[in-house]
Amino acid sequence: MISDLFSLNYKIIERKTQLSKNAEQKKVARFQIKNGFCPRSGNYQLTESRENTPGLIALKGNEKTTIHSNYYPIKEAEKIVQGFNSQKQTIVILGMGLGYIIPLLIEKYPTHKIIVVEADKHLFNLALHYLNLENLSENVFFVVGYEYYETSDLVRKIAEEYDLLEFRSVESLFPDYYSGLKKRLSGKSGFSVSGEWKYPKFAKEKCNVIFIDSSYVLSRECITGLQSLGHNVRYLHIEQQEMDYSVFIHNFLQVINEFRPDFVLTINHLGFDRGGRLTELLSDMEIPFASWYVDSPTIVLQSYETNISPFCNIFVWDRDYIPDLKKIGYHQTDYLPLATMPSVFRPLNLEKEYNVSFVGSSMVFGIHKNMRSFIHRQDLLFLLDKTADKFLQSDSRYVADSIKELEESGTNFRFEDTEQRADFEAAVLWRATQIYRLSGIKKLGDFYPMIFGDPNWDRFLDNRYRIGREALYYEDLPTVYNKSALVFNMTSCQMKNSVNQRVFDVPACGSFLLTDYKKQLEEIFEIGKEIVTFNEIDEITELVKYYSKNSTEREKIAKAAYKKILNNETYEHRLTNMISIMKNRYKNL
Repeated sequence: MISDLFSLNYKIIERKTQLSKNAEQKKVARFQIKNGFCPRSGNYQLTESRENTPGLIALKGNEKTTIHSNYYPIKEAEKIVQGFNSQKQTIVILGMGLGYIIPLLIEKYPTHKIIVVEADKHLFNLALHYLNLENLSENVFFVVGYEYYETSDLVRKIAEEYDLLEFRSVESLFPDYYSGLKKRLSGKSGFSVSGEWKYPKFAKEKCNVIFIDSSYVLSRECITGLQSLGHNVRYLHIEQQEMDYSVFIHNFLQVINEFRPDFVLTINHLGFDRGGRLTELLSDMEIPFASWYVDSPTIVLQSYETNISPFCNIFVWDRDYIPDLKKIGYHQTDYLPLATMPSVFRPLNLEKEYNVSFVGSSMVFGIHKNMRSFIHRQDLLFLLDKTADKFLQSDSRYVADSIKELEESGTNFRFEDTEQRADFEAAVLWRATQIYRLSGIKKLGDFYPMIFGDPNWDRFLDNRYRIGREALYYEDLPTVYNKSALVFNMTSCQMKNSVNQRVFDVPACGSFLLTDYKKQLEEIFEIGKEIVTFNEIDEITELVKYYSKNSTEREKIAKAAYKKILNNETYEHRLTNMISIMKNRYKNL
């Protein structure tokens, strides 16, 4: 058996992908091999043993670590297996080397599941030349190259209870990895945090705040707002798509050690990984962290359940998400709407060049991007508008609810996979917003409006509309708003009751805003005195006509809104509120 399993087999690397597809148990493929770069990669030297099988030495600088006996590697493996006794039905091997232990364990425990964890993809690929995977039992699983917190999750998907067989010579190559993994598998934290890392939080009036920055939305607003309030800010820049997360964690620990933050702030959970590594670290160190969501949080947080922690505080721009988040397990969730930055959005004393202006996307790019996965499906293309119409009539923020209603009435939806369904739902949201916005914008034709957005608006609007280029948020929008006698606004259909950014920025420029009615507007403005709204599309033409003619009343309302914004609705106000909540919740740590 041993000689068969360790026959040279260079083609196994090509075959392992097919094996992964064919061999599944509990919906977990037998081969979980991390794609992309592996941060752990050793330098190895093969030796010739007296058993006619290779030995293995790891080289690190001038140091050599013997992984397998240079003389009798199989006898060495037999001794390890003979001295190991399993009481559970699953065995987890920590480190595989060249895999000599695996067939011996199968022989001793033929009905057991065996999960082989290897930190180094290079070592795994080296072993494939000597270990014939096709001759192994279907009960053998491989988890290769993942971070230890990801590995622990994958192991638990395969089995809830297991005995650990530690291959100590391999463990010694990556001690932090295997130490963290063993702690996670035993239900403990993967970090070792001593008491010296813990210190009082919010002990002073002004806070120390670490801000995770990626040039994303609200980064500038948060950093500037905190600094203007007198708080001390350190920010860590992160590029989410190309990131060595271990380096990020290392830098994070350095900043914590030097800066001793009262709390950490991020936007939309940026910087927090699916495995919950950063959440685990901050929770162990008893450092509170706040995530301010300015997009839909539900889908993201449902797939980030490992980030649930008593030290995690979620702030949402839309109050309606609070029950959903608390149901998931994020019990420290608070309402914190958007605001404006008056140093950017302010009156500029410019001539009014546009009777009416609208700033926004035609949604064409968004629809087409999400249609790619079902462009070949005529049935789904046909159902796109039908579902969008249903969503427009629905009070729910979730397209899935509209799909369910249509299915209950006899419409048949068939999706090839969850990714295609997610794309379809996103396309429905974009299409519904497009239909809704077009219905309103087409009521503006008699006023020769200026439309700022993408070039696709030309496909929908006639020559009464002037189509401008896309207006950049910081560079162009303050000027556009200042040059507009009336700014028209229609909210995305996903925001059933909440308000978008224009509701704050346009009044901050001293300009008049006409917007669709949203329930949460009443928490910000006095309707009719500080802002004008429409409930039905058919109201738009008359309202625009009235306020175009009555400039005195229009300017009175705009001034009242401007005063309200400066007194209550800036990012300094929001951050003051956030810090007050964080202090009340975490001051006595």
